[in-house]
Amino acid sequence: MKINDQQNEERILAKTSELLSRHGIRGWNMDELAAEAGLAKNTLYRIIVSKEKLIEQVVMGYSLRALSRVNEIIDRENNYLEALAAVAAEFSEDRNILYADFLEDVFLEYPGIEKTIQSHRDEMTARITDFIWRGVTMGYLKKDVHPEFVFEIVMAISLFFIKSGFKGKDLSDRIHEGLLCLLYGIVQQQGVSD
Repeated sequence: MKINDQQNEERILAKTSELLSRHGIRGWNMDELAAEAGLAKNTLYRIIVSKEKLIEQVVMGYSLRALSRVNEIIDRENNYLEALAAVAAEFSEDRNILYADFLEDVFLEYPGIEKTIQSHRDEMTARITDFIWRGVTMGYLKKDVHPEFVFEIVMAISLFFIKSGFKGKDLSDRIHEGLLCLLYGIVQQQGVSD
């Protein structure tokens, strides 16, 4: 963004997100964005640097909000198993919102954006794998659970349903059901030894 008009910037980012969700990356142009945001085209171009940077900001916003929500769930953990289920629900909703709508196309069109958000994905991966490891050390999860492998399976479940063409609530529900099946398989049952 070139100028610091917070209200216009927020409106532009919100409208860009809506356009990406409705039409994908190629189904809209800057004229449509200006009209949706209620701005003159020349005003829009004074505020944004480029379409790529604008899309990068939208994607980063999604990524940061998802990481923040996962951190909040983990940090307020009172009951590990409830928090684990909440992280699974949040993760499935995050995959639905971000990946199913437009992210794959964004990465194909603008490969630099994927590199930019990689650190946030790495941070979320580390946070969730640490959380899984905590469950193992606290005895909630089976002792032979490998957190990094569990996270890879979580990603594979997500990718499977995304690539299968599920969208919206169906996608969230499918990913969540898959994650719950995985989680029930690794939860240590009371009174059952490994």
